[in-house]
Amino acid sequence: MIPPETIQQVAEATDIVKLIGRDVALKKTGATYTGLCFSHPEKTPSLVVTPARQRFKCFGCGVTGDAFDYGCLAWGLPFVDIRSTASTDGALGCTRPIRA
Repeated sequence: MIPPETIQQVAEATDIVKLIGRDVALKKTGATYTGLCFSHPEKTPSLVVTPARQRFKCFGCGVTGDAFDYGCLAWGLPFVDIRSTASTDGALGCTRPIRA
């Protein structure tokens, strides 16, 4: 089992904008970034990524979380796979599974 301190260190070292930006076109708006939510279809951006807090929130559907939550929700990977694939490039080193 990975110690909680290590998980926290990886979460803090992860660039959540870079991570979510792999899948979502994000636009800088002040201190945050906005884009279309990965969780539901929409035409107007309601996903807000806050780099200072390393968190995201969709004001359309309510989905919220950190880098690990994003990996679990967007890629459909279990938490154990997300945390064990951390890399040193400033983002989690997960590969998105192929969806049918």
